[in-house]
Amino acid sequence: MSAAIRGASSGADLILDYAWGTVALAALQAGNRLVRLVQIGDRAGADITLPAQLMRSLGATIVGFMPLHYGPDATSQAYRTLTDWAAAGKITVEFENVPLAEVADAWERAPHTRHKLLLVP
Repeated sequence: MSAAIRGASSGADLILDYAWGTVALAALQAGNRLVRLVQIGDRAGADITLPAQLMRSLGATIVGFMPLHYGPDATSQAYRTLTDWAAAGKITVEFENVPLAEVADAWERAPHTRHKLLLVP
């Protein structure tokens, strides 16, 4: 997996990690020197074994993130900024409408798509 990440990019400088587990390890292995991983979620596993040599050779940094660390005012302002950008057309989200009757197919396809699947009645 790390070879695929590196092949699709010039390596990672910043990793926003919602998965943890083997996914985070592969992303770090594709990291550039001084890569920074922001740990947000653990969908691929709650535990990970990181080789010490990998961390030292990259000078990698791992930090945890939860919005509550910054308080409700900062969270509110961040969402306001995000919605302002969306309203101004500065943010786009690629999506595909999928009939609700095809929910089973959508559930199977979701992990393999690069866009959002939107269930519609």
